[in-house]
Amino acid sequence: MRLDNERDVSRGVLVDLPKREVRIRKWGGNTIALPLLRKNVEWILERVSEGAKLTLTMAWVGRSRRNSALALYIALVFRREVKPIQPRRLLVIDSNSS
Repeated sequence: MRLDNERDVSRGVLVDLPKREVRIRKWGGNTIALPLLRKNVEWILERVSEGAKLTLTMAWVGRSRRNSALALYIALVFRREVKPIQPRRLLVIDSNSS
């Protein structure tokens, strides 16, 4: 993922936020560039500000739900580290007692 003007490391999928696009590289050397909407860029920046990192990007071709046309779908998976929850109280129930 490129947030500012970082160097391109030639991965399979590049999320380029300054240019507002997602680039998918094909085996033959060509690149597919898909534009991102402003609300998509804002959503990605919110995840990054929470401390999440882009860990997985998937792209696939499937049928649209509206009609029988093919559509290109992209899924971005973010992961962040969270603190485990420490319980303040415990409620213990003995379900075997009569």
